[in-house]
Amino acid sequence: MAEINRINVFSDATNNPQKALVDANRRVVVVVDSPITISQAPAGFISNSSGAIPKDAEFTIVSYVVPALKKFRLTGWSASGTVDGVYRLYINGVQKMEKRTSAANQNAEKTFSAPIELNAADILALAVIHRHGNLQTFFGDFEGYLA
Repeated sequence: MAEINRINVFSDATNNPQKALVDANRRVVVVVDSPITISQAPAGFISNSSGAIPKDAEFTIVSYVVPALKKFRLTGWSASGTVDGVYRLYINGVQKMEKRTSAANQNAEKTFSAPIELNAADILALAVIHRHGNLQTFFGDFEGYLA
């Protein structure tokens, strides 16, 4: 069995969000037809998509609460959308970083050189804000593992 490197979120031909488990060589291992939680994902990935996000409203696209008696080591995150946006990473409600995308490149990602350790009950969130007039769809995922 291939080692799962990440979960990619994408839109299919009918513009419906889909998830695929992807190996280290960026080959799709399996397309997933239901939400994936941290306990189900082999390498510890949390993924989500959110549609109908209005202009100028910060909206959380994916969040995670570290389970009791556990630690979560965040190794990275990625996000994209149907338009460019500003993505903000929050830990316990405090903004830790921000990344902007452009019309030319609507993907944002960050891999940390050393994992960020979160404790039980800590809340991890990835939010987006955009400046386009119509409702838009955004995707995001956290990469890491429970310890």
